[in-house]
Amino acid sequence: MITRLLYDTLDNSILEYDRLASIGSASDRWIVRAKRQTAGVGRNENTWHSPRGGLWLSFDFHYPRAVPSFPLYVGYCLHNVLSRSFGLDKLSVKWPNDLYLEDKKLAGILCQHRQNPSRYLVSLGLNSNCEMDDVLLELNAANLSSYMKMPVSNNCLASLVVQSIRNHSAMLATPEVYLDYCGKHLYGLGREAELESGGSMLRGRISGLSDEGFLLLRDNEGRIETITHGSLRTI
Repeated sequence: MITRLLYDTLDNSILEYDRLASIGSASDRWIVRAKRQTAGVGRNENTWHSPRGGLWLSFDFHYPRAVPSFPLYVGYCLHNVLSRSFGLDKLSVKWPNDLYLEDKKLAGILCQHRQNPSRYLVSLGLNSNCEMDDVLLELNAANLSSYMKMPVSNNCLASLVVQSIRNHSAMLATPEVYLDYCGKHLYGLGREAELESGGSMLRGRISGLSDEGFLLLRDNEGRIETITHGSLRTI
């Protein structure tokens, strides 16, 4: 059974999902949304500013195994929904788990693989109808309704994104399809970038994605480095 929940305010939708899972059965499934989060989280436990108006969403996606490029699969689905719905030709996928509109962060993706049963907890944060407060301005964040000059429906967006992730799951067996798409819409492609990985700083030109969904970075001598994890910043 799938239960859809919309809260006015939560600490964050991930914690609420875990609270529900702790009292439910293995067959129960939830789609958890909040109009506002007071303790939103991103990758590496970074704070995610989640004011009223945005789409803050967590839900489970059952799949029999872990897929290394799964965050890029979610990025593909989200990019596809937003591009088709709003005609966003300047929307890009930033490795490993963000969407950028022009040079501003529009959305973040967090994926956690869980066991018993095997599933992903997918969490999305999208600046859809946010008022551009001081924090968002300081973060140089994008806001979809401001860009489109009209309000957008979080209810419709949530439904479309969840459906897309579930309906396109056959792609996970042939990841080259969505990885090719992400490679064509890769943020910073051809630009110089710095990447912090494992306590060291790497610098090079973004050259694309590997067959596994890892980042390819070309150094000044033309050598290609395959990056499996890290935080990327274009310069």
